Amino acid sequence: MGCCLCGTYLWKDEPPLEVVYRTGDQDYCVFHAPMSEKWTPDGRGLYPVDEFNALVFERIKFVIRNVEAEDKDVICNLRGTVFPGDISFTDFAEEHALPSLNLLDVTFCGKVKFTGAPFDGKADFSRVNFLGEASFTGANFRSEAIFSMSMFKGNLDFSDAIFNSETTFSGAAFRGEVTFFNATMFKDRTFFNNTTFESKLRGMDVVFQSEANFHEARFNGDVYFHEAMFGGQAYFRGSQFRDQAVFYRASFVGEGVFREILFGGETNFSFTRFGGNADFSRANFSEKTRFVGADFSDVGHFDFAMFSREVDFERSRWMDTSFAQARFGDLARFLWATFNQPVNFSGIHANESAVQFHQLSESSLSNLIFQEREIDYISFKGCRTWPPTLKLESSPYHDYKACEALFRLLKRTADEEKNMQMVSDWHLKEKLMKLKALLANEKSIDALDKFEDLNSSFCQRSWAWIKLFCFSPLIVKLRLTGLYWFSSGFGERPVRAFWVLAFLCALVLALNAVPTPSWVPSLRTDDFANATLAYIPFTKDIQGDGWIRFGRGLWQFLIAVQFTLFALAVRNRFRR
Repeated sequence: MGCCLCGTYLWKDEPPLEVVYRTGDQDYCVFHAPMSEKWTPDGRGLYPVDEFNALVFERIKFVIRNVEAEDKDVICNLRGTVFPGDISFTDFAEEHALPSLNLLDVTFCGKVKFTGAPFDGKADFSRVNFLGEASFTGANFRSEAIFSMSMFKGNLDFSDAIFNSETTFSGAAFRGEVTFFNATMFKDRTFFNNTTFESKLRGMDVVFQSEANFHEARFNGDVYFHEAMFGGQAYFRGSQFRDQAVFYRASFVGEGVFREILFGGETNFSFTRFGGNADFSRANFSEKTRFVGADFSDVGHFDFAMFSREVDFERSRWMDTSFAQARFGDLARFLWATFNQPVNFSGIHANESAVQFHQLSESSLSNLIFQEREIDYISFKGCRTWPPTLKLESSPYHDYKACEALFRLLKRTADEEKNMQMVSDWHLKEKLMKLKALLANEKSIDALDKFEDLNSSFCQRSWAWIKLFCFSPLIVKLRLTGLYWFSSGFGERPVRAFWVLAFLCALVLALNAVPTPSWVPSLRTDDFANATLAYIPFTKDIQGDGWIRFGRGLWQFLIAVQFTLFALAVRNRFRR
């Protein structure tokens, strides 16, 4: 009988390999015998490692000769082999390209080197146990490479390696450090799904030209994808980074999926470019996170994301992105950020003034979307130029109360910064939002907007004025808020306040030019009017009697109030 595992692993050696170890009714050849039971047939003791390695190389050479003779791919079956010590394929590979290798269930008990080895055919390392260090530095896998369910207990180095075809590490476990360094290149789809990295992963300069699948991978040590390039979809959904995760200056040409991921340590995506969709929905960032200078060139998703500690988006660039329902446990800095398309912050949760939109440009401010409830969480400082209309104002829901609260916050911020011009602008907008909420009529509101548009022509504004007082509700326009706006633009329109003051004075002049009706002195209520004026200050010197005196006193009061509003508007205009 031959070796019990040769039949199981489909070794077709003729004649059968010599048995070197027997236990019970199980016979083992030199390849499949346990490491400590590889006895030489001549009784010299255990096989020396170099002699065992020579047997392996001779077996590979035999397959290479058959490949050359038959001009077709022949698989070298080494399945289940137990390599008792260190082995290097480096010198062998300098003379021979490795054929298709079946290394399923192999155990490498010592160090193994495939440095610079060219793999002409399929390399199947599935369920291999690497008990020592493994080096594939500079290896060239010209066909499919499979490392599924393998165990790497020592350090693993793939620096400068090239994978020309599909590569699979699914379910593999890496106990030592893993290095994909100095432009390790994966030219086809690569699968690391359900893998476990117990130690450090160095992926600096690694290139994934096609899909890179890290679905539900576990990274228990530091991870470095410094300047890595992901040419296709980068799929990290459900993965866990227990320690530091660094994607500094990485490039995602295709979609980057980090949905439902856990970042347990500090995370760094600074100066990373996302060319496709960037999906961080429901991601959990437990420690300090940096997206400084990150470039989101396509749609971004941070919906329901959790930032437990400080997150820095300084100088980041954004297209259409949503932070809806995201939670910020500490400061969220968007200093000098650029929002080129609408970015939605509706429903976010944060501490007061923790989300800092500081030093933003006019165009960036015009693309911010949030509602009334989020206003207390937001801070604006150093934003010197604001757009005429914010997204909150132009939203289809017309939440004027939310706009009023926002402009009140912005007015307070501008006052803290001693920016008097913006204090006036936000005060006017705040009161306009209050008036719009009271009007609650789109036609009246449209007419109000047209009249307040200082860039419109005189005729357009005049026609808008007429329409404004024709549309309902009229009572709102006669209330205190409406009269405050009408008389002085809430103390911010000095020209309007002047013309209203001039109108009041002109009206007095016109009334005085008309003879007093003969019935006026005979009103029986004159004594009542005189008695009333006796209790009002500053009315003793008013000429006339009865209701004429009362009317003149009232008119003096209106002119005094209007003059005060005019003075206030002039002061607000020139304090800027």
